[in-house]
Amino acid sequence: GTATGFGGDNTPAFYAYQGSTVTGLTDSTSYKVPIDTEVFDTDSAFDHVTNYRFTVPAGEGGKYSIFASSYMTLSARVWNYGNVKIYVNGVALIGPNNNWDGYAENFTAWITTILDLSAADYVEVYSMLDTTDGSDWNQYNGTRASVFGGYKLII
Repeated sequence: GTATGFGGDNTPAFYAYQGSTVTGLTDSTSYKVPIDTEVFDTDSAFDHVTNYRFTVPAGEGGKYSIFASSYMTLSARVWNYGNVKIYVNGVALIGPNNNWDGYAENFTAWITTILDLSAADYVEVYSMLDTTDGSDWNQYNGTRASVFGGYKLII
């Protein structure tokens, strides 16, 4: 016999990365990560041109696995902590600090979470770096080091 009524396709789903470096960002200030290069976007729900955000399509509310990273750089400086945060509808939802308290030039912050989203909710990624001397920092594109993605869970 043939089994029916099982499965699902985990869509909408998207994955994109930051294609160019942004320099001269102010110490201890959060900035939207400019995720501008799509790898895939099953429902054309990720805006990689202007807002760098995923918007839940009509009829697609539910639980989503969301992940992001931000590759931050300094030029031979010391930083205290940094983070990457998930925003939903313009509000920071989750984003713990990664502490360092030492010498480093490069730093990648990662985050992953499960969110209960409704149609028209939008999800964005921000990052921040706190330096010991107040110097500017950069969001670096690297080799797909700053990424943003997610997919609907079938539960």
